[in-house]
Amino acid sequence: MKITGNVLNAKTKEPLGGAKITLSVGTTEMASLYSDGKGCFAQEEATDYIGETLTCTAEKEGFKTKTLTHMIQEEIIPFEIAMEEEVVPNGPDGPWWQKKLVVAAIAAGVLALVVLGVFVVPSIFRGDGPAGVTHEEARREEARREEARPRREEARRVAVIKKEIDIGPAFGHRNVFGFMVTRPGTIHIKLSWKGAENLALILNGPGQVGFYDRKDGRSPLSIVYKVTPEILRRGRKWKASAINFSKRGSASGNITIKHP
Repeated sequence: MKITGNVLNAKTKEPLGGAKITLSVGTTEMASLYSDGKGCFAQEEATDYIGETLTCTAEKEGFKTKTLTHMIQEEIIPFEIAMEEEVVPNGPDGPWWQKKLVVAAIAAGVLALVVLGVFVVPSIFRGDGPAGVTHEEARREEARREEARPRREEARRVAVIKKEIDIGPAFGHRNVFGFMVTRPGTIHIKLSWKGAENLALILNGPGQVGFYDRKDGRSPLSIVYKVTPEILRRGRKWKASAINFSKRGSASGNITIKHP
């Protein structure tokens, strides 16, 4: 006797491989095998079992178990087994993993309520800021921001000039950089170079024949000069000069001027 069969998805009609097939006659299990990649299986038995009932049971994860019976009257017995997909129920009667998801969600909600009760709510009633920050700390932080605000405004209103210098070796050779000061504030000048051992950095401004400030020496040189409202009333044109008075080689580098 030869038993053959095809296992397929009842909905899509596609073959199902890996389905466990159990064959039995009466109460005696005759064979246990699996369908191949094309959903086919076959089993041969030396005994015919004519007149007895053959039971074929198909099992596969994700599908409902399917059982077929056949009264044996011939040598070749074919089975066509269409398996239905198993529907996973919702709610508390679902599978174990679904129950665990529900428990995890409940635990997360409880934890969130605990955190809210321990940290956030007490801080609100105490008059604190965000959790862990007292009212006094929040007040000091706000004061620091207020104090820093004028400095930030000042920085935004400062003009910056960056230029390269190239000064020859001749005595008195110079580079001159003009700029306009439009409001009271502080002028910052920095001169850096390579080459000549000494240079002079001179700041000239309006209403005055002589310089407002002067620095002589090796690199780098800096000038910091405060322009008052009284000085500003004299005019707005200023200039910074880098001059070689050393007669000892040329100089190359850069100058940075920050002014209001």
